[in-house]
Amino acid sequence: MTLKDMLAREAIRATMARYAIAADAADYELLAQCFTVDGVLCVVGGLVLMGRDAIVDALSSRANARGHGAQIGIFQRHVLGTCHITFQGNAAQAVTYYHVVTEIGPDHAGRYVDHFIVSEEEWLIVRRDASVDWFDPKSRFAAALRR
Repeated sequence: MTLKDMLAREAIRATMARYAIAADAADYELLAQCFTVDGVLCVVGGLVLMGRDAIVDALSSRANARGHGAQIGIFQRHVLGTCHITFQGNAAQAVTYYHVVTEIGPDHAGRYVDHFIVSEEEWLIVRRDASVDWFDPKSRFAAALRR
């Protein structure tokens, strides 16, 4: 592994961390900046969001419907785990396990399959496929996760 590869891996991990922190803070403008302008986010239930504006609009409305940030004691924390990154030229793929902790404890878990490109020295997500392997039936996300 070269120094360039190591730096690229760390930059990719930084983008993934920024996404998780932005999601937890309901800062969907910041979250959308983790994607290319025409980036695609595919979430559970077959919802495909194309472009930064669509990502911001859909995630904001889903968070509002769940009451995110509306009550004291309602929170979420995305925790990223095992991450395997492979490169093909100026592109990369990352498979990352995640779990989400909320006010009920372990809430749901799954994986992200991300496709990245380097754009102006920054690694951005071209496409993220988010899947869920498990969720607690008491999760406030349960309605969306059952789809």
